[in-house]
Amino acid sequence: MFNLSLSGNGIAVLESNVPREELIEVELSNDELRIDGPMAVAWSAGLQLTVERSSHSLVGSAVSGEGLVNVYRGTSRVLMSPV
Repeated sequence: MFNLSLSGNGIAVLESNVPREELIEVELSNDELRIDGPMAVAWSAGLQLTVERSSHSLVGSAVSGEGLVNVYRGTSRVLMSPV
């Protein structure tokens, strides 16, 4: 698993499986967001990203079907795909 980052001046074009108007922008203010990994399209560099189990126990993670989730902490924005 790896993440790519963009920095500097200029214009960047990103490709997504859904149109821009269907993407969901979540604004975090010293908060935490837990989402399934493939749903995150982009996020601000100021956020702390960790990958954690969806439940505190292995059984809970297996029952939920999620397994691992991305956890974003801090103040900034996350751009999500609805599917």
